[in-house]
Amino acid sequence: LAIYLERFAYFFSKEFFFRKSFEALNSEVKPEHAGFRKAAETLYKIYKEEFHCTEESLVEYCYSDDMFTQFNIPNAEKFYEWLNVTKLHDITADRAKEASVINSNSDNIPKKSRPPQKISEFECPICFEYKTDIELVHSEERGLHESQLRGDLSSHRMCRDCRTLYHKDNCPFCKAPMQQLAPAVDAGETDFVKGIVDYYYTHPSINKDPTYCASAIIEWQLFEMMTNDSNTSIAMSRAAQLLLSNTTFLALLHRGVSLNQPFLRDSAGLFFRLYGMYVHDELLTDIPPSSAKLLTEVVEAILVPLEQAPPLALHGHNLGALYQQALMAWLCAWTTFSSPRVQEQAHTAGALSILVRRVGDILLHYLRCKSSREEKQQFRREVMERIYPDVAEMAQQPIWGSAEQDVVFQNFIQPCL
Repeated sequence: LAIYLERFAYFFSKEFFFRKSFEALNSEVKPEHAGFRKAAETLYKIYKEEFHCTEESLVEYCYSDDMFTQFNIPNAEKFYEWLNVTKLHDITADRAKEASVINSNSDNIPKKSRPPQKISEFECPICFEYKTDIELVHSEERGLHESQLRGDLSSHRMCRDCRTLYHKDNCPFCKAPMQQLAPAVDAGETDFVKGIVDYYYTHPSINKDPTYCASAIIEWQLFEMMTNDSNTSIAMSRAAQLLLSNTTFLALLHRGVSLNQPFLRDSAGLFFRLYGMYVHDELLTDIPPSSAKLLTEVVEAILVPLEQAPPLALHGHNLGALYQQALMAWLCAWTTFSSPRVQEQAHTAGALSILVRRVGDILLHYLRCKSSREEKQQFRREVMERIYPDVAEMAQQPIWGSAEQDVVFQNFIQPCL
């Protein structure tokens, strides 16, 4: 037991415990942490009155700077002690007590059996952080052999960051040899994700250049085509997860939704593709609930303003490009994956097919809002200048069921032939 106490003592040090526990709970990333922020702020109001604190909120009290980067350990420690979560004690007395226990006859101490504590599949047992890259430290063959000698080894797992920092060849839990660290995420995937993030984050006129934004789905499609082998689905899932865990990318989406920024609509194909991957469990592991919620909000922020009456004033080019991007997102799922579960996206009940039909109904909605025949004809021409008829025809049967049911074909493509 002594080696484990020494190994994990750091996690209960002031420097680690107070900041890590507060930030993990206050972020509310995990569902079980929901409500902590409100409850803690309610308690802080009482604490503030009792100790005459000048900070308005608990977050301000626990950080020393305006950017919330310098954690105030003494303040957090005092608040935790007030909550009776931690307790200041005499370390010298504790060590004397420990020594007396060690010197006693441990054989006479009855051993209590405890049920093993179940650790979340996505929680690293070393850093206790939510990660999507946690792996067993033993190979399957070695794990089977060692489990016969040492029992269940399923909890002997580490995230990639901890594996990288751990410079030993033996398992930190049982000292058995570890398997070599699996290859990291492919450099091409990392570069692709970085390119997507930089694509939006660094461009000065992202909300003024629809063509620039629209090419995001083309970049995604090209990446899928370049990785078109047996590992394509794994590569694309990892790329999607890297995007949906990138704080810069998520902050960009948050800002886009809150400010109704047009780049969301102009890049709709990429967001539709990510949404389809999430809805149809195409991702290798679950994404945080906050990311899933944000993805849904992005889709609704794109479409809802266009479904209202009267709809948002837009040029036909914008709406034709939106339909083409929805088709491209559908086409990526249709052509890249062979799994029946994933190809469900390409059929009438799939999420991407529903989105394509929804955008098609939006085009029809705008067309009906045009008052004169000349306006309708002009709008049709504008829309068709952004739609590829061959792609629309390819999607006709899987998405709409037939040419007669395809509202885009009936009201736009056919009249312009």
